[in-house]
Amino acid sequence: MQAQIIISPIVHHRSIAAHSSVAGMLRPPTGTSASIDDFRTSGWRTAACGSEDSGYFSRWNGLCTAAVVATQAGEFPKAKILWLLGDACSLRIESSNLNEPLGPFSKQSGQSFSLADFDDLDIELFDAFLPELDDVFLRARIADILWLRRRPRKIHDALTAIDAYRSTALNCQAWFMQDTKDCWHRAITLALQIRTPAEALLAEMTMSLLSAINFELNDGDAAHSMVETLLEYGLAEEQLGNLAERLILRSQRFLSSEEGNRFFLARHYLSLAKRCLGLDEEPERCADVDCLIAQAFADEAAARIAGEHRSYVVAASFYADAVQALLAIPKSLRAARGVDEKLKVLRQTQREVAMHSTGDFLPMRGKAVDVEDIRRSVREEVSGKDLLEALLALAESWPLASRRRTEETTRQRMKEFFFSRLFASEKLSSDGRVIARSPASGDFTQESEASSEAVWNKMVQDHGVHIHYGVQSSIVPALRQVLLEHFINGEDLVNIVAQSGMIPAERVPLVARGLKAGFDGDFIVALHLLVPQLEHLVRMHLQNKGAKTITTDAEGLQMEAGLSSLVKLPEMEAVFGPDLAFEIRALFCDGFGPNLRNELAHGLLAPGALLSAESIYAWWLIFSTIYQQYWYRDTAKTATGKGK
Repeated sequence: MQAQIIISPIVHHRSIAAHSSVAGMLRPPTGTSASIDDFRTSGWRTAACGSEDSGYFSRWNGLCTAAVVATQAGEFPKAKILWLLGDACSLRIESSNLNEPLGPFSKQSGQSFSLADFDDLDIELFDAFLPELDDVFLRARIADILWLRRRPRKIHDALTAIDAYRSTALNCQAWFMQDTKDCWHRAITLALQIRTPAEALLAEMTMSLLSAINFELNDGDAAHSMVETLLEYGLAEEQLGNLAERLILRSQRFLSSEEGNRFFLARHYLSLAKRCLGLDEEPERCADVDCLIAQAFADEAAARIAGEHRSYVVAASFYADAVQALLAIPKSLRAARGVDEKLKVLRQTQREVAMHSTGDFLPMRGKAVDVEDIRRSVREEVSGKDLLEALLALAESWPLASRRRTEETTRQRMKEFFFSRLFASEKLSSDGRVIARSPASGDFTQESEASSEAVWNKMVQDHGVHIHYGVQSSIVPALRQVLLEHFINGEDLVNIVAQSGMIPAERVPLVARGLKAGFDGDFIVALHLLVPQLEHLVRMHLQNKGAKTITTDAEGLQMEAGLSSLVKLPEMEAVFGPDLAFEIRALFCDGFGPNLRNELAHGLLAPGALLSAESIYAWWLIFSTIYQQYWYRDTAKTATGKGK
C-alpha cells in the first residue's frame, strides 16, 4: 500500500485569513444580515485597494484580513460585507471554460469558495452596492457574478462587467502581473457571447489591443501574448499580415542581441508570425519563416556545444527541432529555399552531436543534508528568493539516488542477512495478485543471473525509502514554501520548458500544463499528462543517440518499444547518466517499485495512489530534470551555480 500524501493548495500570498481551513472559523455567525449602509461603512475601499497596481489576489488578501479583524471585534455585518467581497475576489478567471468561467482557486473539493456558494441574499446585496463600486476589479467581478448567478439574466450585468474588465491597464507589467490579461480575455469572451449589444465594445477593445501591441513591439514584452489574444478570439483579421512582419522584425532584433534567451524569444515571435501568416493565407512567407525558425534552432544548438560547458544532448534535441521546422515546408516550396540540402546537413550534424552525448544530461544537484537538518533547513533554502531561484531551490531540494551507492549498500545488507538470500520473494498488488517475483540471491561469491536480479529487485525496493523520505522531509516542504511566496503562472512554465531544450517544441505546452497541475496540487492530472511525455522524451533522446527503439514482429509490423524496454537499452545510462537512468527505471518501470508508467497506462492506479509519495516524487523528478536543464543552460550559471 502506498502512503497517501495530499498537498493542500496554498494561497499565493501570506494572509492566513484567505486559507479556507482557517476562514471558516473566522467568519461571522450564520444568518448574519447586512445592508447597503453596512457596505458604505465597511471600509472595503481601504482594505481592497492598499496597492492600486495590484490584482485580485492582493484584493482578496486585504479584504479577508480586514474581515477577520471585523469578526474578532464582533462587527458582524461589516465582516459579512468584507467576506463577500473577499470571496468574490478569490475566484479565478478561466475564460476557456464557458461552463464555469469563474472557478475556485483550488479544484480540490472543499478547499475554497466557489460561485455556487453565493446564495440569493448575497446576490441581492451585490446588486444593491454594485452602482457604488468604483474599483474596476471589484466592479467587474461583482457584475460578472450577477450575470452568471441570477435568473433571468440581465444584459446590463454583462455590459457592466465588460466595461470594467476592459478598464484595467494595458501595459506589460499589468498584463502579466496584475490580472489584466485574464480580465481582457473574460471581457472579450463575454462580448462574443452576448453579440449585438456588445459589438461596439468589442470593436473598441480590438483597437485598444492593437494600439498596445504597437507600443509593446517597440518597447515591451507583452506583444506576443497580446497578439495571441487576437488570434484566439478571431479579432483584427485584416491586420494579421502587418502584425506578422513586425513580429519577424522583432525576432531579428532578439537574434542580434546578447540576451541569454535570445534564440527562444526569436522562435517565439517567429512561430506567432507564422500563425498570423497562415491565417492570412501566405504559404510562401510561411515557408520563409520556417527557414528562420530552423536556423534559430540550429544556432542555439551550436551555441550549446560551444565554450567550456557543453550540452550535446540538448544540442541534438535542438537540431531535431530544426529538422522538424524544415519538414513543415510543403515539398513544392523546398527547392527554391534549398531545404533538401539543409535537411541533409542538419541530420548529419545531429547524428555527430548525439554521438558525443555520453553522460551529458546535467547532473541533478540536490543537497545531501543530515537527517536532523533537512526539515529545519529546507524552508530557509526556498524562502525569500525570487521566483526563479525559489524554483531552483525546489528542484535541488533532494538529491537523486546514487545508483552505485544504492547497489553497494544493498549488496552489503544482503550479505549480512544470510537467510534472506535463501528464499525467493514476491510482490503482491492491493487486490492480492502476484505482480513481481525475485529469485533467491544465493551465494554472492559467484555472480549469477539470479543473484544480479535479486540485487536489482532489492535496490528498487530500497529506493522506495529514498522516495518517501525525500518527499516528506524536503520536497513537500519546499513546494509549500514556493507556493506560499509565489504565484506559478502557466505561461512562465511554458517558457521554462521551451528553454530547457529537452522537450520537442510541439510538446512544450502539454508538458508545461502537466507541471502546472502539480503546482496546483492536482497530481492526478499531472501524472496523466507527464508520464507519457516522459516516455516520449526518453525515446527521442535515445533515438538521437542512435539507439534502436523500434521492434519488428513476425509479420513485419514495426512497433515503438515502450518505456519498460527503453530503460534497459545500453544507451540509457550513456544519455541520462547512471543515477537518473536508475531513478526512471525504478520509479516508472519496475514491478518491485511503484511501476507508475505501466500502472497508469493500464488504469490500475487508484486516485489515492495518484496522491502518494511516489506520485509526488515522479512529478518533482520530471520538474527538477527540466528545470535544472533550463537553469544551467548557459556557462555563467553552470560555472557558479547561480544566475541572475
